[in-house]
Amino acid sequence: MMYCAKLKPATAEKNFLLVKCALCAKDMMLTEGSVILGSKWYHENCFESKQTIANPKRHKIGAD
Repeated sequence: MMYCAKLKPATAEKNFLLVKCALCAKDMMLTEGSVILGSKWYHENCFESKQTIANPKRHKIGAD
């Protein structure tokens, strides 16, 4: 009796890490403009809105 070894596929299976935005929790495709801060990933727009919320512009009341 002859046994044949199973051949591995010519191309390796790719293991993609699914990343979610830390602000909106939607899946992300990592592209130019994606932002990582510490261990958290953000869409570019989400990160910009996070920065606006965290650092609001200060306005003087009654300034001439």
